[in-house]
Amino acid sequence: MIQKTLFDFERKEEQVIAVDWAIKKPIVVFDGERIETFESLYKFSDSVSSEILCEEGVPRSLFTIDKTIKLIPGAIVKKKRKELDLEKSDENDAKIIYWLYHENPDFF
Repeated sequence: MIQKTLFDFERKEEQVIAVDWAIKKPIVVFDGERIETFESLYKFSDSVSSEILCEEGVPRSLFTIDKTIKLIPGAIVKKKRKELDLEKSDENDAKIIYWLYHENPDFF
């Protein structure tokens, strides 16, 4: 069963979430506090109510919602992961995307 708790609470002043996506793996979402997973991009996009931050290459056609999607090149995410000496994981990449947006929104 998919949990939608990430989107069940009232947001603070900003409404952005970072997404690490894959076609054949769960979608990993980070809101600055919590990690949440969804079994598919379709399930995720049906429940989101925030601006979306993703790596370039996300299939926009799968999003069935009318929300802003901001993209960042994967090379920037990879470089930051190396700088932070973090293991490659969906959770880490979602966090890095979120942090990069707050450090330098011009990347998006």
